[in-house]
Amino acid sequence: FTLVLVAGSLCWWRGLREHSLWWSAGAGMFLGASTLIRPIALYLPVVLVPVGLILQDIRWPTRLLRSGVFLLAFALPVGGWIARNYALTGVPIFTTVESINLVNFRAAGAMAEEEHISVEEAQRRLSETLKGRTREGMNRGQISRLEASLAFETFAQYPWGTVVTFMQGVGRLLAGPGRAELLRLLGAPRPTTIETGLHAVLVGMETVVLGLIMFGAVLGGYRLLRSRRYIELVAVFIFIFYFVAMSAGLEAYSRFRAPITPYFALLAGCAFAS
Repeated sequence: FTLVLVAGSLCWWRGLREHSLWWSAGAGMFLGASTLIRPIALYLPVVLVPVGLILQDIRWPTRLLRSGVFLLAFALPVGGWIARNYALTGVPIFTTVESINLVNFRAAGAMAEEEHISVEEAQRRLSETLKGRTREGMNRGQISRLEASLAFETFAQYPWGTVVTFMQGVGRLLAGPGRAELLRLLGAPRPTTIETGLHAVLVGMETVVLGLIMFGAVLGGYRLLRSRRYIELVAVFIFIFYFVAMSAGLEAYSRFRAPITPYFALLAGCAFAS
């Protein structure tokens, strides 16, 4: 996923710099294809198209044409998959994973935070509510719509819990060292516990590398801002902003940082190369 995402973002940037329809089409195809790997990229055009229109220094008809080519290319893989799901379920839906995550993690986390109950209890309550709304014979696509509706109702009912769990997710996503993931790769029987000196050294090295990347990203962003290279800064930051906003929640942890680590590394490169 990260490979296709970065390829698409590079095409998008080249399209901005060179005012090229071909690069814009390539960006749309790569980013559209990335949604078939992980649907989290589905709403990228919502932020990329307005930002692209603002950043381009060409006539508005040409800006609109480039954006249209990008959207058309993006819509080919996405629209094809939606058409396939519509043929199967009668519902024009891209994926059911989104609604499952919304109700079982985001909504349940918000409820648990404000009601001072366990996440498991919040999930049980939401599941009971969903069962009461589900009619016999509904397919997965129709149930997915009910899940999304219930999730947004819960966000409206528990706004403070929604904000708190979102901010907690941001912290885990950006600052979580990824210790458990590393120990699991090393074959540790209990990935939440450091049991050997070698594991302690490797976890320490991982933490240092993460710290250097994040420090470098902040410094690089500051230097780009100070040198008034706003276009470069926005072009990188927009991807970081999007994936943090879309990923942060009860379910967020360090693995969700993987798609945006190359963008932090780009900012760090600007810092250390200056």
